[in-house]
Amino acid sequence: MKIAIASAKGGTGKTTIATNLFEALRLEGNFTVDFFDTNVGEPDAHLFLDNIYTEQTNKEVVNIKIPLFDKEKCTYCGKCLHYCEYDAIVMNKEDRNIYLIDNKCTSCGACIYVCNDNAITEIDKEIGIINIRENKSSDNQGSRFIDGYLNIGHPFVSPIVQSMKTKLITGQISIIDTAPGTSRAVVEALYDVDYIVLVAESSAFGLHDLQLMVKMLNELRKGFGVVINRYHGEHNIVQEYLEKAQIPLLMEIPFKMEYARIYSESELLVNNNDDMRKKFLELFEKIKSEYMLKAMYR
Repeated sequence: MKIAIASAKGGTGKTTIATNLFEALRLEGNFTVDFFDTNVGEPDAHLFLDNIYTEQTNKEVVNIKIPLFDKEKCTYCGKCLHYCEYDAIVMNKEDRNIYLIDNKCTSCGACIYVCNDNAITEIDKEIGIINIRENKSSDNQGSRFIDGYLNIGHPFVSPIVQSMKTKLITGQISIIDTAPGTSRAVVEALYDVDYIVLVAESSAFGLHDLQLMVKMLNELRKGFGVVINRYHGEHNIVQEYLEKAQIPLLMEIPFKMEYARIYSESELLVNNNDDMRKKFLELFEKIKSEYMLKAMYR
């Protein structure tokens, strides 16, 4: 089962929910569970999981294909220039010069397809890395922590997310911590998951951000529910919206100084509070129930 944790903005507690759900399931021992931090532009799950995964990291380089121009074969017809949607190709016909702005190239291959002169080939360009760490338990039922890192200066995140998702293993539980927002990289992480947990704050701003995510997920036709973080104990506009829209409220995490202290020390709530461990296991049971309910009516 692939469970994604998402939110429309940073700072709502998305990674807090993702890492604690993962750790609660891992400690339960009945599951083989993996964690994927797909927020490759600014990954932070390692702040909470590095003390669990102390073994040597396997690193994989992520490359994309970019065009290489043969200036001797090129007739400077301009077809590649015309078909490049991202203006990544610069051509000067008078000086017979052509070159690529590689940070604008999305590796779509259109330029190679339209070139009739065989003047364009492809070469690899490194855009980031993936770290794969394993934790083997005594019964050999291990778990993995996989995170990705985008190279500084490169703007395109999706290829790394795509590469990370090739590591998903069918038949076991995967917790996918997405980047915040509704970008292409977030859609890439979400489009084929089984269920999505949206993390929201109980405020007017939190409601606005939540509505953005709900609109996107409805277009993707994905099943989802909501966790309210930093809950103040009063019925609020987010709860009213969920009731009106008939969106499941999966969990509420109270706004407590104890939880803030645990978080600030890069610790996990489920390792420091038995009640929270039970609540995160209950959250998983609710996710399973909601997923099965949605599956019945597909």
